[in-house]
Amino acid sequence: MRLTVADRKGLVEAARETFDGPWSLRLFGSRLDDQQRGGDIDLILLLPDADNATRAMQAKARFLVKAKAKVGDRRIDLVIGSAEQARTDPFLRQILPTAVELGSGGG
Repeated sequence: MRLTVADRKGLVEAARETFDGPWSLRLFGSRLDDQQRGGDIDLILLLPDADNATRAMQAKARFLVKAKAKVGDRRIDLVIGSAEQARTDPFLRQILPTAVELGSGGG
C-alpha cells in the first residue's frame, strides 16, 4: 500500500471529524499496488443505508478539505455508497473485494 501511516491516520481523522454514524473508509485503486508510482488517492466511504449515504454526499466537500489539510494537496477521489449499493452497484461490486479498510467510526 502506497500510503504512509501518517496519511492513513490523517484520512481516518478527517472522516471522523466529518461523518456521523457508522462508516467504513477504504482505499482502492492504484495506491494498493506497491509497484506503481503516483496516482490519486481513491477512497470509498461505506455507510449502512442510503439515507446516511445521502447525508454523507452533502459532507463530501468538507471531508476533502480536511483530508487535504492532513495529507497535503494531493488528488483525492471519494466514492460514497451504502451497504445496499455495495450489493447491487457493478462498480462497487468490482472494487470492494480488493479495497483495504483504513478505519471505521460511529455505531
